Amino acid sequence: MAAGLLVMPSFLLAEIDHVATRELGRDATLSAVDDIRHWLRRGRIVVPETAQDHLGPHSPCAPATAAWTWRMR
Repeated sequence: MAAGLLVMPSFLLAEIDHVATRELGRDATLSAVDDIRHWLRRGRIVVPETAQDHLGPHSPCAPATAAWTWRMR
């Protein structure tokens, strides 16, 4: 069975960079990001645009945004 298209939000890319750098080191993180870039070029991964509306109080991201705000205080 062939793998399908992977939709990867920019939030996830940022989290991968943050956690992988902390847990695996910079070299492993750069390698992982290079792999992601490879699959982006081949059209197997897409990163949709994030707009202001995605971060509003009634968006699907609202619970996560509230959690980030709380942690930043």
